[in-house]
Amino acid sequence: MPGGSYADAIRLLYRTYAEAHGKARYGDKSPGYVTRMGLLAGLFREAKFVHIVRDVRSVALSLVEMPREWGTRTVPEGAARWRHRVGRGRVEVLALGPDRYLGVRYEDLVTEPERELRGILEFLLLPWEDAVPATPSGACPASPRTTRDIHGNVGRAPTTTRDWREQISSEDLEVVEAIAGDLLPEMGYERAVEQPGAAAQERARTVMGEWQDYLRRKKRRGRLRRLAAGLRPGRGLSPGSGLPSRRLKPPTAAPRLDGPGSPGHARTWLSW
Repeated sequence: MPGGSYADAIRLLYRTYAEAHGKARYGDKSPGYVTRMGLLAGLFREAKFVHIVRDVRSVALSLVEMPREWGTRTVPEGAARWRHRVGRGRVEVLALGPDRYLGVRYEDLVTEPERELRGILEFLLLPWEDAVPATPSGACPASPRTTRDIHGNVGRAPTTTRDWREQISSEDLEVVEAIAGDLLPEMGYERAVEQPGAAAQERARTVMGEWQDYLRRKKRRGRLRRLAAGLRPGRGLSPGSGLPSRRLKPPTAAPRLDGPGSPGHARTWLSW
């Protein structure tokens, strides 16, 4: 794309796909974006972020049921992933503002779909239609065959099919809350274990240590791939790329993630 930036190339790709499907707007649902909102906000000045968060106890139970390449081996590992992404999201949101970021809890979307969807469309500057809450069968037929085992519910209305209170073991519950319990009230959830025991806290430290080791290995692999491609982070980009010139500073206070529904929510989904 002569004279264009990296962001322009991505816009062209998404716009072409949207136009092929008769759409004027496009979005990208990638949970990992929650840890890179500041970077994306700099690249795509028009981007709006809708971040969905679900109760860590339900998320952790769901992850152990997913294929190995997508999920986790144990319930506590799922809690470590949730904590990493939600915690990073709380920092990343500081680069945004109420005009670019909206948070809501998954449970609110399920129990009050019209209220939450109205709030989302208003945020995205899209008109409301009465047909919006109705999710027709096969609404998203383009789900890749290779990911249908994890996207089996695409095109179906969201439901609360899981009750973590009945499905999680008391041992796992205690460790999960030792890992992520301090974030639960901030996200609008109640704790079930006020003070995890010493054994649960020790296991939590082990799981979090393993998670940090995994993140370090992943970062090294990414660095090696960039070096192999002759690239370095922040180098070789055109002045119009929009990349921020410095890292985000850590927050001085935890931001409130207010949006439609109950206070203190959050969401994982990029749309622009």
